[in-house]
Amino acid sequence: MTAIEKVWFARHASVAVCDLLGSVTANLSTGLYPQVSGGSNVQVMTDMAENVSIDHAEMAVEVINTLGASQKVNEKRPAMVSGTMDIVYSNITKALIQRLTGLPITGGSAPTQTWVEGDKPITANHRLKCALSFRVTDGTYFDDVLLNNCYITKISDCGIAGDDYHKAKIEFSALAQDTYSQDNLSDS
Repeated sequence: MTAIEKVWFARHASVAVCDLLGSVTANLSTGLYPQVSGGSNVQVMTDMAENVSIDHAEMAVEVINTLGASQKVNEKRPAMVSGTMDIVYSNITKALIQRLTGLPITGGSAPTQTWVEGDKPITANHRLKCALSFRVTDGTYFDDVLLNNCYITKISDCGIAGDDYHKAKIEFSALAQDTYSQDNLSDS
């Protein structure tokens, strides 16, 4: 089996978010991304996303200094997988942010909707969970990452620079056990 050397560019990338998936199934011919891009309440964000970054779970170790000048290693459980995504801010992304955060709309209709960030229901499991997938492909080869049970943890940096456009940063996290990666970058 020989690995394929592939360099990916932004034009090869896609990102999508949908409602929480009941299960994730590895599919060697299509990959993971179609499970999200074909999911329930899907939003393909390719045309509004930029600077997508996914940091895989840190699997830290620490030293335990024991009596007698010997040492042992304590392997920690994996941390959460986290990531960020900058999006071009528009009426479409406002609706997406409202849906992802579960913020209720309190008045108005598009394009003049109002919601209050403190209006989330305070009940068990009130945060919405979603599935988020990132893919790079040239049409033949692909490399997918899928985060299921993904939490949108922060929406920040909504703003605009003098020579720029209005954008926002979305931060997200998922447990390592709910994070999947798949590619077809090897010859059989």
